[in-house]
Amino acid sequence: MKRYSAHCSEGFVSTWFLICFLCISELCAVSILIQKFSMMTVLNLRTDTAYFVQEASAIAALKCELENREEEEEVQAIRTIVFEGSLPETITVYLDPVSGRIINCVFERNTNDVYSEKS
Repeated sequence: MKRYSAHCSEGFVSTWFLICFLCISELCAVSILIQKFSMMTVLNLRTDTAYFVQEASAIAALKCELENREEEEEVQAIRTIVFEGSLPETITVYLDPVSGRIINCVFERNTNDVYSEKS
């Protein structure tokens, strides 16, 4: 004995099932995409922090060297610090030749390892 609901016509249940299934699938896909971008952000922040620690130690060593130099010693106007290894980077430091103070720093990082949407 088959009885149908008053609201049910042929194909009604399968259409509603398909609509609900597609909506839930879309919500899952959006959630996964948001999690992917969050993870890429965390990985980029870790890499950036490692670069920052490397840069800070190099600048601190240069400052210490400049503070402990003899007053008669002349300072090079431009110094280049090169890092190789897991975090390759080149730091160009512009100095005031008279006072020996740091005027500007230019950091050139290898951005091939940075996580992006293309990966």
